[in-house]
Amino acid sequence: MASIILRILLAVLFYLLVTPCGMVLRLFRIDVIEKNCKPAADSYWRDSGK
Repeated sequence: MASIILRILLAVLFYLLVTPCGMVLRLFRIDVIEKNCKPAADSYWRDSGK
């Protein structure tokens, strides 16, 4: 019984937290993981700052 309640709770949390965040990011066209390629770029290397 607990595993069923846990799955329902996780599904509700997903649809109440993750889905609206994704919709807002898409609405404002925010690319969090920078998946778009830039053909003019010399390199995609990012310094870690260490």
